[in-house]
Amino acid sequence: MKILRDVLVSVLLWASAASASVATYCPATGVCYSIGIPPSTVSAGSGNIYIQISAPLSGYSWAGIGIGAQMAGAIIFVMYTDGNGNVTLSARDGGQGHVMPLFSSKYQDETTLLAGSGVSDGVMTANFAYSVSSSVLSVTSSSTNWISAWRTGDSLDSTSTSLTIAQHDIGSNPTYAQFSLDLTKATTSSDSNPFVSTSSASNSTATAGGSSPTSTSSTSSAIIVTVNEAPKYMTAHGVIMAFSMVVLFPFGAIFMRVIGHVWLHAAIQAFTFFAVIAGFGLGIHLAQLQSLLFNTTHTVLGTVVVCLLLLQPFLGLLHHHQYRKIGRRSFVSHGHIWYGRVLIILGIINGGLGLQLANNTYNCEIAYGVVAGVIFLVYVAVNYRAEEGEGH
Repeated sequence: MKILRDVLVSVLLWASAASASVATYCPATGVCYSIGIPPSTVSAGSGNIYIQISAPLSGYSWAGIGIGAQMAGAIIFVMYTDGNGNVTLSARDGGQGHVMPLFSSKYQDETTLLAGSGVSDGVMTANFAYSVSSSVLSVTSSSTNWISAWRTGDSLDSTSTSLTIAQHDIGSNPTYAQFSLDLTKATTSSDSNPFVSTSSASNSTATAGGSSPTSTSSTSSAIIVTVNEAPKYMTAHGVIMAFSMVVLFPFGAIFMRVIGHVWLHAAIQAFTFFAVIAGFGLGIHLAQLQSLLFNTTHTVLGTVVVCLLLLQPFLGLLHHHQYRKIGRRSFVSHGHIWYGRVLIILGIINGGLGLQLANNTYNCEIAYGVVAGVIFLVYVAVNYRAEEGEGH
């Protein structure tokens, strides 16, 4: 029996080693990220995880990876050259996501740069171990959220881990990506550096400031991971909801005051209502992709506004019925008007919160505020003139 047990253990250990692999994602030519989880970390739910960042030396300033669905609140690791043929690895806090990630001594202390890191054959590489807690990352999950970014440009050549770096490229050719990893398929054979043929996390002489490429990377099975479609949903959701709340709903109300055509007013508002429902559906899916459903002010307030909006068409119909019956505004009429105004204001405010949550640029946030402010002034002016004309 003992012999049989020993044979079974040997077979299991061999199978584990044979199937050991790292999860790899390459969002751009030459820019790759790999993650490996040792069995001890899988068993305990926390402990070392091994990460590799690699990017071409020529034409790239830095490359980074973050644990989290978005920059806000993420734990971020940024690699750049140190000017001496090695690399600097800087651990940073994503914070609120509205400024560039700032150096974190806490995260840096939990990070160890390993052998195999440095600059070799025109590629800069950072192999490192990070001691992660179960509250930060579920190491046994088949769908974990990660972010990545890189910037084209000249090498930074700095040994400072708190160096101020420029934002990743945005616009028509953005250099960032959100993706998910199946960590159940990224288990390494042991709690050691999986990116080199020899050396381990325990015997590495590399430092957090930089290291020489002291050994050759081993060949490991690459697991193709799923790229989150969040950016597409984010754009569609943002455009639909912003245009509906900032433009269509207010102009639907303005047309009623200027033209006085109730069915044109109803048609515009009904179209906008269904657009909001569609945008809300996109928002729900987006929040699920980013693990943000009902745990941020934007998603909670947005849900409340949309639910309250469901009552507004019925108030409108009741208002129209009452107006035709008595020939003037009633309590229901004023309720319909002010209820709609409050919902529009809440919707506009929530749009601003959404821009912040999406880590949008200040220019975009300013443009949103200016457009909303101008339309608000037009709305107030039109209503003032209409009230004056009615002798109120």
